[in-house]
Amino acid sequence: PASGLDCLTCHAPLEEQRPLVARAGGEFEPNPRFRESLLSDGITCAACHVREHRRFGPPALPDNPNTRYPPGTPDHGGVTRSPAFGRAEFCAACHQFDQSAAVNGKPLQNTYVEWRASEWGQRGVACQVCHMPGRQHLWKGIHDRDMVRQALVAELSLDAPGTAREPVRARLRVTNQGAGHHLPTYVTPTIVLRVIQLDRTGRPLAGTAREARLRRDVAFEGGAWVERSDTRLPAEATTDLAYEVSRHPKARPLRAAIDVLPDDFYVREVYPGLLVA
Repeated sequence: PASGLDCLTCHAPLEEQRPLVARAGGEFEPNPRFRESLLSDGITCAACHVREHRRFGPPALPDNPNTRYPPGTPDHGGVTRSPAFGRAEFCAACHQFDQSAAVNGKPLQNTYVEWRASEWGQRGVACQVCHMPGRQHLWKGIHDRDMVRQALVAELSLDAPGTAREPVRARLRVTNQGAGHHLPTYVTPTIVLRVIQLDRTGRPLAGTAREARLRRDVAFEGGAWVERSDTRLPAEATTDLAYEVSRHPKARPLRAAIDVLPDDFYVREVYPGLLVA
C-alpha cells in the first residue's frame, strides 16, 4: 500500500482519490472520503488550482488572449493570484524526486535539477514556457512529435564512398539543443538512433543496421532498483553514432532515423508482467 500511495501522490493527488490512508504504526485503513469516480480522473484541475476549497491561479495577463475569459464566464467563485504558477519550482513537486528515490546516486526523476543546471535554468526560462506555451494546458513533451523535433538537431555525414570492397563510413550526430533538461529526462522513454543501408526499392538490408539508444535503463531486481546504463543527452550535449559496415551488394541509399518510444519502459518491463499475472 505504501508504494502505491506514493504513486498516487503525483498521478492522482487529491485526498478524495486515495483509497487508503496511513495511520499510526505504519498500517492503513479505508479512506472515508474516497470517491472511486475521482480516482480514474487522475490529475484534475483541482490538483494545481484548489487548496482547502480556495481557488488559485497565475496573475492575469490582459494582453494574452489565452488568459482572457469570454464575457459572462463564471469567475470560479473568486481566485487568489500567485506568481508561483509561472515558476519552475511549481512543477518540481511532481517532476523532481529526492534522494530517497535515488538509483545509482541519482533520483529516478531529476528534471528540476537538470533544468537548473542548463542554460534555460541559468536564464530563468521556466518549464511552463515550453510545456504550456501561452498558458495553454497542453503539457507538450516526449509524446509530441513537433516538440521532440524542436529539441533534437541531427546531422548525417557520409565519407566519400570508395570501392565496393570498402566499408560504408558515416556519422549520425545528434544534439539536445532545445530541451532544458536531459533527453529523455525520465526512465520511461527511449530514443533510438539508427543508420542502415537500403536497396534500390528502399527496403532495409539485413545485417547493415547500427543503433544507439538514449535512455536511462533501470530495473527492479532482487527487491531493489538498479541502473543498467544511462546514455541520455544532457541539455546542450552532443552524441555520435559512428557507422562503419561492409557495403551490401544491393546497397544504394543510406538512411538515418531517430525513433522515439515514449512508453518503452512500460512496454518492456511492466506490461508483460501484468499480462502474465
